[in-house]
Amino acid sequence: MSRGKTSAKFDELYEIRLATPNDIDNIMAFLKEYWDKNHILAINRDFFEYEFGVGGRVNYILAVNRQTGKIDACEGIYIYSKGDDDTEPFDMSGGMFRTSPNALLPFLGLEILYRKRFMMGVKIRSYIGIGSNFNTSYPLTKKYFKDDTVGRLEHFYRLNDKKEYKIAHITHKTILDIDSKDQAELVLFRDFKHMYEVFDNESFKKHNPYKSPWYINKRYFNNPVFTYKLYGLESDLVLVCREVAYNGAKVLRIVDILGDREQFHRAGKALDRLMKQNDYEYIDLYQKNIDRDGLKKAGFIERLEKDTNVIPNYFAPYLAKNIEIYYHAYGENLYMFKADGDQDRPSSVDVENLGYRCVKQLDSIKDISPFSKAQYDKDIESKDCHTGHLGKVSKNLESKQDFSPMACVSEALAHTCKNDKNLDSKNHAAHTSTTQNQKSKKES
Repeated sequence: MSRGKTSAKFDELYEIRLATPNDIDNIMAFLKEYWDKNHILAINRDFFEYEFGVGGRVNYILAVNRQTGKIDACEGIYIYSKGDDDTEPFDMSGGMFRTSPNALLPFLGLEILYRKRFMMGVKIRSYIGIGSNFNTSYPLTKKYFKDDTVGRLEHFYRLNDKKEYKIAHITHKTILDIDSKDQAELVLFRDFKHMYEVFDNESFKKHNPYKSPWYINKRYFNNPVFTYKLYGLESDLVLVCREVAYNGAKVLRIVDILGDREQFHRAGKALDRLMKQNDYEYIDLYQKNIDRDGLKKAGFIERLEKDTNVIPNYFAPYLAKNIEIYYHAYGENLYMFKADGDQDRPSSVDVENLGYRCVKQLDSIKDISPFSKAQYDKDIESKDCHTGHLGKVSKNLESKQDFSPMACVSEALAHTCKNDKNLDSKNHAAHTSTTQNQKSKKES
């Protein structure tokens, strides 16, 4: 990293540190005031602790104003290993990031982006920031962090051969032939133990990023809101998938890939069978650095930036629009996916639209436990099964992202933390208006 040393100016005015459990209420209040008053991380402490609590530590970087004692900037951190095993590489990604309009210095957020890389008590190998704001943090990172890479996640998909698509909007149907050479079967892992009886975790450590068994169990098998399906391809590869239903149809989203990602082409036939057996409209994947020829061999085509085919990313609420996801990252030979960081994290609970676990109405997120698939299918048809609210949670976007193009880098650099809030508010208002119009048309 060639950004340089930390600035003493920030240390004079701010205490920049890792959060503790005593900070959680203040962080939530900060997010409620400066991000979204109804966001799940702003109103549900149980879910906040699930996301960022590890033992007695809270993986959130804070910039605390020395004069007021208040938070002026903060960012969540997702660690892929606990850092207590010398044989495991330490890789991590960023979560929700926000700067107060009352910040005393410009680029306070940028200072946090830099410092977090050596504040975790262990040397990091890589850092991934998925969902980078194209107007602000994206160009700033490109300008000031010379060792980082910035770019756009590539969006690939495979269509089922249908006469009508209820989720995707297809103007030109392209279904590639799958290369039948060296294909392998997929196995749906029953649980965490089953996966690690098969999956070669030691070989996975050679790949970047590495995600430890502790993280996989917490993030995917024991997720309190989403239901993930993990499919193994022999001992080499694991596809982390999430089924999403909308408008009487459903799709399968590959949100993460573990192991040797270049083995993906061998799953083409098995994925095609899975798609047809479950009547998915399509299977999609946001990714960076998997060999394009391998994706093509598996029968996947790329959804381009100006593509007339629409493969939606937002389902809470549903938005019939292609969404670009940008990243900034540090590390060599990095593979990146939608579930890195918080891009596959709920902002609300809506079992009908998002494919959440079917739960009884409960008071606490800690009470939510996974059902087997058979029980899930049975309960979803039962009148006794309904959405269980995690506190008072609104139906907002899964993850907010700016939709407008960047006019130019110089304009982006002129942004301050004060007008960042206005920018996000305008985009959210425009999105809300679009959603309401779509809903009105549907109801009429």
